[in-house]
Amino acid sequence: MTGLFGPLQVTIEPWAAEYGPQWRGGAPPEEAEVPEALDVEVPLARWAPIAAGAAIPWSAVAFVDGVRRIDAFVAISADDRMTRGAFGTYAAGTVVLRGGAATFGPAVIGRAAVCGDGLSLPGPVTVMRAVTYEPASAPSADPPALVHSLETRMRVAEERLARELADAPGALVLADGPLAFVERSKGATVGYVKSIEEWHLPAEAVRLVHSLPPGARSPLAVLQSGRRIRYTWFLRVAPPWPGDAPFAGIVRLEVSQAVGLDAARRLADGCAVFLPRLAPPRGTDPRAPSNLLPIGAIERHLRHRMGDPRLIHRGIQTLIVREAVHRV
Repeated sequence: MTGLFGPLQVTIEPWAAEYGPQWRGGAPPEEAEVPEALDVEVPLARWAPIAAGAAIPWSAVAFVDGVRRIDAFVAISADDRMTRGAFGTYAAGTVVLRGGAATFGPAVIGRAAVCGDGLSLPGPVTVMRAVTYEPASAPSADPPALVHSLETRMRVAEERLARELADAPGALVLADGPLAFVERSKGATVGYVKSIEEWHLPAEAVRLVHSLPPGARSPLAVLQSGRRIRYTWFLRVAPPWPGDAPFAGIVRLEVSQAVGLDAARRLADGCAVFLPRLAPPRGTDPRAPSNLLPIGAIERHLRHRMGDPRLIHRGIQTLIVREAVHRV
C-alpha cells in the first residue's frame, strides 16, 4: 500500500529550519577540502565504529564560538552608482569548564558597516552610546558577500580567542567550526564541525558513519585545505530518534596534523568519552543534539551582549534620516 510519500522515504533533520540544513551537500566550501588519506589509522576495508576510549584528564576544556547578525541593509549611492551595504554586529566568546564548574571567559563584540562593490565609508559611524560601526568593504553588493565580510571578522575574533586559550598547558580547546590555524600549541585545539558540507568518504564509509552508535567514532582520515592539513573523524554525540535523517547526531572533528597520529588518536578517543555528555536533549536547543550545551550557552550570552536588535535598527534608521535631512 502506498503511503503519504508514495515510494519516497522521508526523514527529518533535528535542527530548527531557520538554521538551515545540517548536511549541506552541494555547497562548496570557501577553500577546497581534499581527502589526502583514509587509511592512516586502519585500512579503509577494515573501517568499523570505534568505541569511546580512555578519558583524558584535561586541566580545563574551553569552548569557543561566535555569532553574527545583520542589523540593517542599506542602499549606497556614489558617483551616479548605486550599490548595497549592511550594518552588522559580530561577537566571539568562550565557556571554560574547570573543576566541575562552567564559567564564561573573554568575549569580543565588534560592529562593521560593510559597503559593497569595493566602496568604504570614510570613518567609524556611531549610532548610539557604545554602538559604533567600523568601515569595511566587500567586493560585491550581493547580500551573501556582505554577510561573508562580517563573518570573516567573526572568524578572526574566534581564532584569536582560541590561540590565547590554547596556551594553557594541559587544556583542550573546542573551536566551533573548521580550524583556522594549524601551528602546534601547549594545549590541544580541536575543530568541532556541526554542518556537514562534504563527507570526503566513499559510499561504504559514509554508511559506516551513518551507523555509528552513540559515543562511537569513525577511524581517522587526513584532510587538506590549501596549506592546512588535519586529522579528521566523525563522532555520534547522541542516538537518533525514529524517523531521523541518518546523520542526526553526527559531527565532524579535526585537529592539526602537527600534533602527530598518536596524539590525534588520543584526542579522538577522549572527545568520544567527553562530548556526548554535553549533547542537549531534544527540544532544549534548535540544533540539538549536535549544538553542545556550552556552545549554546555562548551563543545566548553573546546575543545578549550584542544589544537589542530592534533598538539598534531604530537607531540606524534615525541616524540615516537625520543625515538625509541635513543634506536637504
